[in-house]
Amino acid sequence: MFGIVSAALFLSICGVTSLHDLNRSKEDMLVGMLDEVKEMEMMLNKLQTDDVEEVLNVGMDDEEDEEVNSMFDPKSSLVTYHDHKSCGPRGDDAQADLSQCALGYHIAKEGKFDDWKVLATIKGCEYFSYTVYRCRGQPHKTM
Repeated sequence: MFGIVSAALFLSICGVTSLHDLNRSKEDMLVGMLDEVKEMEMMLNKLQTDDVEEVLNVGMDDEEDEEVNSMFDPKSSLVTYHDHKSCGPRGDDAQADLSQCALGYHIAKEGKFDDWKVLATIKGCEYFSYTVYRCRGQPHKTM
């Protein structure tokens, strides 16, 4: 009996006077939650767009290219890339030399091939894909 009285008291404090009011409150709560989910989805889409804009830097000058792609250094022997017209500093479609990683390696950053879309432009050279490796147990050095 105490449980029913407590529930009725709680509902009256919340302004709910009937089951219809209770269902309306649930509906309002769900609508509010849906609005929050939509807002979070918009924020996530913006974050993803901002991340893409950091990598897609076609048309930037060389100095801006270096800043945006500081992690992707095509001169590094720990980078594999697929370039356009053999313009990369290590020749056409260079492969990383992972033999220098005595304790193994992991992928630090990857720009995956997507139907010949340019992922990065550095010093006028366009790159369709790249993978930046890091050696395990060594400082983050790519040169």
